Amino acid sequence: MSFFKNVKNKSVKVGKGLFGYDQIAGGTKENYSVFKEIIKSNLTKTESDQSEVYLSKQAVLDAKKGFLRLLILFLFIFVIGVIYAIGNLLEGKLAIALLGFCFALLSLVLAFRYHFWLYQIKNQILGSTFKEYYNAEIKGLFSKKKPSSNK
Repeated sequence: MSFFKNVKNKSVKVGKGLFGYDQIAGGTKENYSVFKEIIKSNLTKTESDQSEVYLSKQAVLDAKKGFLRLLILFLFIFVIGVIYAIGNLLEGKLAIALLGFCFALLSLVLAFRYHFWLYQIKNQILGSTFKEYYNAEIKGLFSKKKPSSNK
């Protein structure tokens, strides 16, 4: 009983002296200042900054080929991931199937990113919005009229 009495009477110092508070606070302040600078520099950019970027036609073609390869690679990984997840789901391994679906979803997101970059290269628009992409690519797939064969 005397042990618990001594512990109860002693005050525990919680706060600035615990777990390297100074290091954590310093790192947080540094991260905040870097984040603030990034936001400030992004807000001050204008369209003239984008016009200063010059890429040769060969560099654009190389980038287009690379993005197309990566798009195909990540779509292939997506299909493999879905097949793997379904196989584990059929075997009753729910946790592994969930991980497989997450992996497949991640690869699908990466494939979307490369497709979006290909869209920007094709239309020669740097910094197009998702709404422009959606209207041109996704809605465009369903709104195109098929040519009629009137002979």
